[in-house]
Amino acid sequence: MSSTNLLKLIALASAPWLCVGLGLYGAANIWAAFLFYHWFLLFPLCFFYRRLWLGHIKAPRGRHLVLVIPCSVVASGAAWLVYRFWGVYVLDSVRVMDLLYRLGYDQRLLLALGLYFITVNPAFEELYWRGSVQNLMIKVLKDRPGIAILITALAFGAWHYLVLRLLLNPGYAGFAFDRGLISLIRLRQIARDFSGRSCLK
Repeated sequence: MSSTNLLKLIALASAPWLCVGLGLYGAANIWAAFLFYHWFLLFPLCFFYRRLWLGHIKAPRGRHLVLVIPCSVVASGAAWLVYRFWGVYVLDSVRVMDLLYRLGYDQRLLLALGLYFITVNPAFEELYWRGSVQNLMIKVLKDRPGIAILITALAFGAWHYLVLRLLLNPGYAGFAFDRGLISLIRLRQIARDFSGRSCLK
């Protein structure tokens, strides 16, 4: 691996920490976090590295949907059960809503925010993390695509610590980061990545 490519990968994996950190902790505003992360980072870099993913996008086939949909349903159901029985210990919904309002959330924008999160956010994140970062890592590691996928998944999961430490009850964010909650969250993403991998490879 050349030093230039190594520095590129380190920069790409580290940039979300800076952008989200500036938004959530510097500006203390979720809209600033979205602006920095999605529009100042993901959008321009997805465009810059478009050669890495443009030729790999294709429409999913029926068998892909047959695999993705059940996996999504099972993962979502499991997440709901975990929250239903153990969520109260790690997440205080009243405190979280108070935090969101202090960070600029407005209940009137719930529908718009929901639509944004199921369209813009996943599109940018897929093209950035899997289309750009992962493909660049596969190119660098050559015959070890599995390792490239694992490292990308861990890098993607790791920066969510910035969000988890705000949302989870005091003391649980460090536990989640150190003891595997990040990994559990990433299992759902990894399952989706592998099941839908042929759509972007």
